[in-house]
Amino acid sequence: PLSSPPPPPTTTLNATRRQRQMCIRDRLNPTGIRLWQRKVDLIYQPTLPEIKLDDVEQYVAVSMRMRPELNEARLGLLRNDLQLVRTKNGLLPLMDLFITLGKSGYADSFGESVSDIDSDNYDALAGVRFQYPFWNRDAKAGHERALLSREQAEKALANLSQLVEVDVRTAYIEVTRAKQQIGASTVTRIFNEEKLRIETEKFRVGKSTSFLLAQAQRDVLVSRIAEVQALANYLIALVDLYQKDGSLLERRGIAAPGREPVKLSKK
Repeated sequence: PLSSPPPPPTTTLNATRRQRQMCIRDRLNPTGIRLWQRKVDLIYQPTLPEIKLDDVEQYVAVSMRMRPELNEARLGLLRNDLQLVRTKNGLLPLMDLFITLGKSGYADSFGESVSDIDSDNYDALAGVRFQYPFWNRDAKAGHERALLSREQAEKALANLSQLVEVDVRTAYIEVTRAKQQIGASTVTRIFNEEKLRIETEKFRVGKSTSFLLAQAQRDVLVSRIAEVQALANYLIALVDLYQKDGSLLERRGIAAPGREPVKLSKK
């Protein structure tokens, strides 16, 4: 009949909404009694943040400077450089220049020599000591180990840099996909809202059925949920991108290591 009200959404969607409201109550865990009876309403509708994505190469450049794993590997290389310098010094000849100035007491007995300390007798000794082992196998082996260790650390750093770049580029692609998904879900929601409007008018004049109207209401609700989910996925993808390039803490106003890049010494 024309006076019949539109039917409510389907039972399945109502049950899903109630289950998710219960999950939100459980995670928020507000204080007070009657936790499960509290009403959960969405006050602010999720909106697309006004963020303009830069070129992916800029995010890669930031990751090369800010990722903590890379900075840790660079510090390891610097430590290997110090070890390399130390072992290289072990291969060089050793020359010491020394000068000794002292005072002695001369007498026939120990007691008289102590009392003779106040005399004008001074001792001066100067010399040069040179040391160069002919074989020096231990120092050579230590230096070779240091060279191999540094080469291994350099290759590990190069491999880690490549993995970081793959992470950043993958996250960038996901952000782009999530943003495109928002546009697609918005178009679907607008289409379903228009379909619901038409079905409501047709139902009002008796040219539609309650079943078709309920289907239209269900499609609108599903498309709205999909649009909100697409927005949430986009925000999650942005956070993941900022985490992968190492700038998440800086973007949240937290000082983090990496602002000053770790500079490696040139060989």
